[in-house]
Order: sequence, then C-alpha cells, then structure tokens
Amino acid sequence: MSRIEDFFSRALKLHHLRLLVLLGQWGQLRIVAQKLGVSPPAVSRQLAELEAGLGVAVVRRVGNGLAFTDLGLVLLDRAREVTFQLEQAQQELSALSSGLRGEVCIGAVPSVMQQLAEPLTLSLRKRAPAVGVNLVEETSDKLYSLLCNGTLHLLFSRVVPPHFADGSIAGEVLFEDPLVIVCGTTHPLAGKLDVQPQDLAGHPWILPSTGSPAFQALNAWMHAHQQSFAEGSVRTSSTVYSALISSGNLLGLMSLRAAARAQTAGRIVMLELPGTRFLSSVWMFHNPSEATSVLRIAVDCARQLGEAFVAVNEIGN
Repeated sequence: MSRIEDFFSRALKLHHLRLLVLLGQWGQLRIVAQKLGVSPPAVSRQLAELEAGLGVAVVRRVGNGLAFTDLGLVLLDRAREVTFQLEQAQQELSALSSGLRGEVCIGAVPSVMQQLAEPLTLSLRKRAPAVGVNLVEETSDKLYSLLCNGTLHLLFSRVVPPHFADGSIAGEVLFEDPLVIVCGTTHPLAGKLDVQPQDLAGHPWILPSTGSPAFQALNAWMHAHQQSFAEGSVRTSSTVYSALISSGNLLGLMSLRAAARAQTAGRIVMLELPGTRFLSSVWMFHNPSEATSVLRIAVDCARQLGEAFVAVNEIGN
C-alpha cells in the first residue's frame, strides 16, 4: 500500500476536506481560521498534518495568500464534491425526519400528461403529502431546455433528448404506449371496416403542435402515403382534445391506452391503418446531479406506475 493509499484509508478526516474547501474559497489562513472558529496556528497544523500524511505539498505561499499545487487542485475538486454530497445528505435527512417538504416540477408532452398526471400526482401526495407538485405540459424541445436549466426535475417524453448520450441526463423507458389515429363515433370513417390512407383525404384533423415529435411522425407518415392535412384542421391543447375528437368530425392522435378506454366507453373509434403506431416508448428523464429525496420519491412513484401499466398491458394481451 502506498503512502497516499495508507493515509486515505487510515488518517484522512472530514475536517481535512472542509479545510481544503475553505482554503479554496478564501485563500488565506487567517480568514479560514475565523470561519472555523480556531486560531491560525491550528489551521496551519491541520494543513501540515494533511501534507505530511500525503507526502506531497498541497498548497504553496503566494504573497499574503496560498495557492494550490496541481495535486492540491485535484484534491480540492474531490473535497468539494464530498462536502457537497454530505451537505445534501444532511438536508435530506433533516427533511425526512421533520416530514418531507419542497416542490417537484414535472414536465410531460400532452399525450403522456394525459396518462400520468392524475395517478402520479395521487401517488406523490400519498408518499409525501407536504410536497408541492407543479405540472408543466409542453413540447419535447421546450421541456428539455427546462430540464437542463433546472426548472424541471422530471420529464416524460416519447423521444430521447439530445443530451442523453453524453450522460448529463439520466433516462429510462417506463412503458410502451404508442400513438394511434382515432375519430369520433359519428365520423364518416368510424364504421368503415378497411380504412386505407387515401380514405383520410378531405377529412380535417385536430393536430399536435407543429414542432412536436408527434406531429413530425404523423406528418412523415402522411407524406409517405401521398396524403396532406385537409383545410379546417385544428391545433389545441390536451384539455379539450378528447372532447373535440368524440363530438366532432375530426381525426386525431391519442395514446393507445387512452384510446382503448375511450373506445370501450363508446366515445371514439380507433382506425387501424398500416404503420400508424407512432412513438411507442414513453421515457422518463431527470438530471442525476439533482437527486434529492423529493426527486427520488417522484422517480420511484413513476417507476411503480410504469410497472403497473406494463402489467395491465400483459393481462390485456
């Protein structure tokens, strides 16, 4: 075992790491001593103990202050990480012991929000009743920006964000629930047995946002089958989407789970056209550097819902 390994395993203490963090912040022994509530000679002894244990210099004098050596800078970075994690743990334990509080901001694309908003909110309220829940419904590109800047804690989408590959965003598939084409029960195509792409001609749609992956997937399918969206198509939010589909003469997209329930209830009809199950996977994303207790509970609740959805699908099949 090397000298450094021996010191790390036997003699390195938390106060050494806190000392390094304060030195990195203030750069002077006198100020660090004031922050720690000890004398400057006491700080010097702790620093000398650390350097003697490692067998290398961690800092060097520059004028009236101290500067870190190359090795010291490496150790400083790790000390900051460790102390930050410990502070996070302290805050989380305090929150748990006094009853979890705070807010979790959850974003989802409209077709997923329809599926998850109610059960996920109820599950979170049951696990952490004092935690506020803020739901944001938007297109994927806008939600990704909110996740990256810290506004969102949790994001549900049907496509993978651009930052997923570099590891800055953590993600997983929760369940499969493709988008399908639907219409109301009084629509001219509702009673047609063998609907083909050309049968859609002239029928207006209720459409997702132009920039959304759902619209892009549907638009690509329409172009592949030499079809275009008829005049009189409507773009609207998910809050009135189902009502417009069931009561009007519009075609639209719904998640398979929602469409199956609505069809069973006699409100809509699913149109079985070739290649019209779009964006099947529902993904959950979060920032792994912000893994608070509230977020961990939200992630756990979402995973449980995903497992329940999968189980229901397997029973249905």
